[in-house]
Amino acid sequence: MELAQSKTGEVTVVRPQGRIDSLTAPGFHQTVRGLVDSGANRVVVDLSDVTYISTAGLRALLMIARAIETARGKLGICKLNPDVQKLFTLSQFDSLIHIHNTCDDAVAALA
Repeated sequence: MELAQSKTGEVTVVRPQGRIDSLTAPGFHQTVRGLVDSGANRVVVDLSDVTYISTAGLRALLMIARAIETARGKLGICKLNPDVQKLFTLSQFDSLIHIHNTCDDAVAALA
């Protein structure tokens, strides 16, 4: 899994590509957690290029959300494909993390 990152004002946008599963979730978590530990407390995760996310990926997102909350920051998720959106809805994960249709909306909500 590749992970691109950019900055829009005070908001860090990370864009994983491929699958976030039991093999890739630890690296995803470690990379984003490193950003948070380095001071990025407003983070948007753009899931537009994620084709699959497992429960390990959801757990990684939850741990990232907790770390950001501890840093008194905000986390936003954007651009879920229909399959990933279905998983977020079935697991009620969409009630735990703010989900936005576009990255611009997510960035604006966190700014």
